[in-house]
Amino acid sequence: MKDDEYRKTIRSLFRELPYFGVNHFVPLHGQFNNLNTTSLPTKKYLEKLSSFHDLDLFSLNTASNINPDQNLVDIKIHSRYFSPHSFYAMKNSSHDTNDLFSLFHANVRSLKRNFENLQTHLLNELGYPFNIIGITETRITENDQSDYHPSILGYSFESAPTPLAAGGVGMFIDENVKYRVIEKISSRAFQALWVELQFEMKSNIICGVICRQHNFPESFHTYFDETLEKFSTSGKPIYVMGDFDINLLNAETCNFLLSFQSYSFIPTIDKPTRVNSNSATLIDNIFVNQIGREITSGNIIISDISDHYSQFCIIKSECPENQKLSGKFQNFKNAQTL
Repeated sequence: MKDDEYRKTIRSLFRELPYFGVNHFVPLHGQFNNLNTTSLPTKKYLEKLSSFHDLDLFSLNTASNINPDQNLVDIKIHSRYFSPHSFYAMKNSSHDTNDLFSLFHANVRSLKRNFENLQTHLLNELGYPFNIIGITETRITENDQSDYHPSILGYSFESAPTPLAAGGVGMFIDENVKYRVIEKISSRAFQALWVELQFEMKSNIICGVICRQHNFPESFHTYFDETLEKFSTSGKPIYVMGDFDINLLNAETCNFLLSFQSYSFIPTIDKPTRVNSNSATLIDNIFVNQIGREITSGNIIISDISDHYSQFCIIKSECPENQKLSGKFQNFKNAQTL
């Protein structure tokens, strides 16, 4: 028992190190030159990874009937890389989150297996009270739903199960916010969960989390385009996050992006979210249609949960006094990443 307690203590101390959870980075398309498996990545190396904006895919759309009121080509949100330590360190300059709305997304590769690590990541390492926590690859099935009820203090939980061995989505929702589930989809092509957050003195907010599978791409694209059109007609702020399994750094994904663009959505993550020895892909994201608001976003490097990075997005929401969102906000303006 003493040995177990000692190991837990040591692990807790190591979690405070800037690169805890990062096993190694290997040379990638020449972008990590002279970097071997025993060295740690620096901000300089990470920032050399290609950005979604380098491809300028939005400018490929010249249709006159798309976005007549918004020039999305000129709107670019640049995300950054954070270690858990550097993200947590920003609490030193915290202030009230009265006018902020925050989202977090993580691919967990089985919520049952990695739930303890997820809690440690959120509560101990990051220490930020996100309003919405979207989870993909929960691997929760219909049979699991009756007897598996993951709980994080201060949050309600909703999920859409998967009919497969992989997939599944979940959402932890700030218990101080009223909400209703507006749609759940569990198919072999994708799983999706949509909720509407309800407020008295400002517009309700629609949040979605999606996990797309490799198969049936046409089925997913049809559903996604129809769903964006349906919810966009409400005129409400919409935030959709997830593992879309579509690499935004590939020009062949242009049609997927144009679906977003046609409803005035932009990605808040522009750098790769999954990096290994053979590729660097941007397949996880948080999309928003509140383009005129101040947004801070980034990838958080963690590897003891999944081989995907986690994403966050913090939006200036301009809440009325009697509808303030709970929690504290870290001042990102002067923050040092990695």
